[in-house]
Amino acid sequence: MSAAEFAEWIAFDQLEPISNHETNFMLAQQTALFAEVHRNRKAHPRPFTPAEFLRSAEAAPQRRMTAKQMEANLDMFMASHNKGSG
Repeated sequence: MSAAEFAEWIAFDQLEPISNHETNFMLAQQTALFAEVHRNRKAHPRPFTPAEFLRSAEAAPQRRMTAKQMEANLDMFMASHNKGSG
């Protein structure tokens, strides 16, 4: 993947997030199951839960973009998209 394509995906994710809550929770469940199967019961007596593998709003605050930042991201996305059609 080229740097330009990567930048295009970043810009697209800013406009239309690829991830969603259902997918994040499903991955947290799978990760908790994997961790539980390999858990050292003496070192970690309490079972793992999906909540331990979800990012909390406090741990990863959502970045608020300014109108200028949104415009710059959209410009970057459109420039990358239009480069191949001209």
